Order: sequence, then C-alpha cells, then structure tokens
Amino acid sequence: MWGIRELLGICSGALEQANDAVMIINQSNRILLLNRSAETFWGCQRDEVVGQSANLLLPELTSRCHSDFNNSMRLDIRNRSGERRQGIITALQVETEQERVVVIFIRSVPQEGDSNGAGTVRIEQMSLYDGLTGLPGRGLLQLKAEQAIAEAQRDGSCLAVVFVDLDRFKWVSDSFGFPAGDALLQLIAQRLQAYRQPGDLVARLFCDEFVLLLRGCDRAQALERASCLRALLQASCPLAGITYKPSVSLGISLFPEDGSSVDELIQNADTAMGRAKSLPEGICFFSHELTPPGVEQLPLESALRSALEQGQLQLYYQPQVLLEDGSLYGVEALARWHHEELGDISPGRFVPLAEQCGLIDELGRWSLSEGCRQLAAWRREGLDIPSVSINLSPSNFNDPGFAQVVAHTLEANGLFPGDLTLEITESVLMYTSPHTLKVLQDVHELGVRLSLDDFGTGFSSLSHLHRLPIQEIKLDRSFVHDLEQDATSRTLSKAVAGLSESLNLTAVAEGIETQGQYQALKRMGYRVAQGFLFSRPLPAMEFVRWLAQPRSREVFSEGRVAADCCSPER
Repeated sequence: MWGIRELLGICSGALEQANDAVMIINQSNRILLLNRSAETFWGCQRDEVVGQSANLLLPELTSRCHSDFNNSMRLDIRNRSGERRQGIITALQVETEQERVVVIFIRSVPQEGDSNGAGTVRIEQMSLYDGLTGLPGRGLLQLKAEQAIAEAQRDGSCLAVVFVDLDRFKWVSDSFGFPAGDALLQLIAQRLQAYRQPGDLVARLFCDEFVLLLRGCDRAQALERASCLRALLQASCPLAGITYKPSVSLGISLFPEDGSSVDELIQNADTAMGRAKSLPEGICFFSHELTPPGVEQLPLESALRSALEQGQLQLYYQPQVLLEDGSLYGVEALARWHHEELGDISPGRFVPLAEQCGLIDELGRWSLSEGCRQLAAWRREGLDIPSVSINLSPSNFNDPGFAQVVAHTLEANGLFPGDLTLEITESVLMYTSPHTLKVLQDVHELGVRLSLDDFGTGFSSLSHLHRLPIQEIKLDRSFVHDLEQDATSRTLSKAVAGLSESLNLTAVAEGIETQGQYQALKRMGYRVAQGFLFSRPLPAMEFVRWLAQPRSREVFSEGRVAADCCSPER
C-alpha cells in the first residue's frame, strides 16, 4: 500500500498534464495537492492554498467528498478571481499507509455564450474521462484499479479484469461513417454502465476497447458475468437506418493469479481477448500459454504484405456444376497462401488478418486481377470455362471507382462482363448505405453478375435483399452439412430455393459431400452445386486435368454421381 508521500509523487506526475482539475485532501480537510488545471479552474496559485482548508475552494462540499460518492454532481461556483466556473465533480477515496485521502476530480463544462469553447475539456490520452462516452479514461482507470488491487491484497479477496473489444468496428465506421461508429460506441458504453454493479469500474481504454474491473469475482463468477454481459452487448440495435447486431470478444484476467499490477492484468486480459476472437463462445481466460496480441500477428502481417507485393499468393479453382446434367457452370477462385517457413496458412487465418490490418481491399483486387488473367489464359488455350467467381469484401464496394476497376480488368484481359461473377458475403446487408448500393448498381450495370455468398448465416434482411442487384444466392454450407440429419436444415434449404425462384435468382448450393445431399438439393430446385463430391479446390494446372476427365452427364441426370470423376480426393 502507498504512503502519502508516494501517492503524491505518483499523482503529481500523472495528473499534472490532465485537463481535469484535480485536488487531493486528507482526513483533516487540508489540501495536499492541486494540479495545473485546478489552478486555472479556481483562479489561484497552488502555493497559496496547499496546506489550507479545502473549504476555501469547495465550501459545503468537502464533507460529502469524504463519503466517497460514486455519482457525479454538478458544480457552479465563482472562483477566487470572481469568474464563474461550472463543472462535474466526482470523488475517490484512497487508502494510504498513514490515513485515507480523497482525490477530487472536476471536469469543466462549457459556459453559456462561450463561442470559442473556453472551459471545454479537450480529452487527450491523459484525460480522466472519455469525451465521447463519458466513461472514465485510462488515467482514472489506473487510479481506481490500483486502489481496488490494494484493497484486494489487504482483504485477501479476488477480482477480475474483463477486456471488451468490438468486432468489425472498422467496417461499421468505413461503411456508415464516423457518426455511426460514435453512436455504436456510445450505445456499448451505455450498456456497460447499465450492467455495472456497485463496486465495479467501467472504462474506455482506446477506440473500440473497454475494460471492466469486477470486485470479488472468482473464475466461475467472472465467467457467469462475462456471459451475461456479452449477451447484453450483442443485442440488436438500430444503427444508420438498419437493425444491427453488434459482436464483441471478451478476455478475462484474474487477480492475483494472472498479475499483481493494473498494467499486467489489462495486458493479460487483452491477450485473452485476442484468442477469444477465434472461439465460438467469444470469451477466453488468460493463460501463460497464450501469445500476447501482436507478438504473433505482426510478423504474419508483414509476411502477408510481402506475399501480396511479391505475388506469393495463389488462386485455387473449384468447379461449379449444373445439377441437371453435370455440365460446368463456372469456377470459384479461392485464395491460398503457402509460406516458405510457416507452410500452408489457412484462409480462415489470413483473411481475417487482412481485414484487421487494412489489406482486405488489396487482397480482393488481387483476386479479381489474377482470376480474370487465368480465365483469359484458359480461353486462349481453347478451354470452355463459362465464367469465374471472385470473392470480395463488402469494403471493396466502398470505393466509388470500383466499377471502373472491374471494367478495366475485364478489358485488359479481353473478357466480357458476363464472364465474371463477384461474390459478396451476406454481411454486405449491414452496409446497404446509398453509397454502397450505388457502387453495387454500377457494377451490375456493367453486366457483371453479383452473387450473395453464405446466405442464411445471420445478416439476412428481406427488406434489404430486394434492393441489392444480385442474380445469385449461395446457400451456406452449414445447411448442406446437416441436410440429411436435420429437418430444420431441410426446411430452411427448401425455403431458400423457393425464395430464389420467386425472385428469379439462381440458387447455388456449396459444400456438397454426399450423394444424399446432392439428390435432396436437386429435388428442392437448386440449379448449381459445388463441393468435394465434385472436386476440391485445385491449382490451375490440376483443374485443367480435372476438366479433361470424362464425365457421364446421363449419370448426373439420374441423380447419381460417377465415382471416376467426382471423388472427394480430386
């Protein structure tokens, strides 16, 4: 536990540049410390008042500050220079080895008619409160958390630190604009505050990162509370004219086993949060086996940038066949990455990384260019391949000039618009702003087909679906996987086929692995299929060999699959 001299030494350094006025008083109501902002607020020099009664500056309020009230109060006074000052006051009791002291924070608020913003707090890194959400910032989190740890050490109690990170926040800001991003952060802050119990601390750490300190929580209690909190934070909400469902990842560290200082506990909770992003439950406890965020990601991010720059990525091609007769409908191009030292890196790993580090648009443009180049090369060899499908991120359609990029790529390779299909994930329904819809419409007007991939995975909105200029819907593979065992999957798959027919869209089923799935989907009315039953994704040269294999169309038309041309191994 700190002594008074140590506390004052820490606070004088940490709080001197803070924009909030800070005063520390002892149990005798004597002023021990004022920071520079406090001098400005009260219109005095600290040498004049340090050691004096706090009633000189806060008459009739200091007794209440000693009761450590948690709710803020509005302050309206005239300072020692006769100027009117308004602010929001909060107080925090801190135990030292000698006695209890009170740290008083006052956040200035604008004066009426103050056109130049005098008195308005400019929230910076050292600020005590976050200007957007009103939550405590890093400085106040540090002070209160250190106090909570000291109390837990003294009482032999436990506490938990929960690190909360918003998933896909950059997508929200990029697609809907910064005001929508700010509104989402404010909503999350309100929900965190509503969930807070007496003694808990909620703070905004940085951008879309929040921290909760839960007093008296062991591992089981922390998991229960984190699960309830995640459900609350992920409840749907109106955002930019649509219904949006937030997604959050939570990392948890525990005192004393995971750290003895604020920084250590927050860092370890952050590490656990990084792992939580890859877990379906979205919650992870810290363990020493986890790699801290960035230790593993930064080299991989650098390698991915190099791979894009040096042409080290490769497209594999998976055939799409007509269910009616087995003839080739097209090919889907899928990005693959083989690293010389790390080996094959899964798309499930490097595609999310590309999203996080701002490379996803470049990855999409590379896939578009390489896929069109390969199709043109096949055409020059006399191969009859109807079209190529390219996977893109919704953020690609935030570029107002993207339709021109597509047109130039087609022209450079001697292809027609009908030779190309662009697959967009169902999450694009979250980004149906007028700007995004305009770009989608521009691409559609070129004559390029648009396909809605992974349909049915959570962002479906019929009210938005009819606004998208799509020609194709791809049933998500999760429905196909359970088709033979689960009646609900069969019902939903049939409904998607019916929806496609009513909207005059081509229904495509992906992930087909068995003849039973193949036959069921054909009866439901699906026109096109792809999956390991026909072929796994193949490098370009292997795909040409697959294409040369004889395929019995009569066998396909009878609902059976010839083993010599459609084995999962090929």
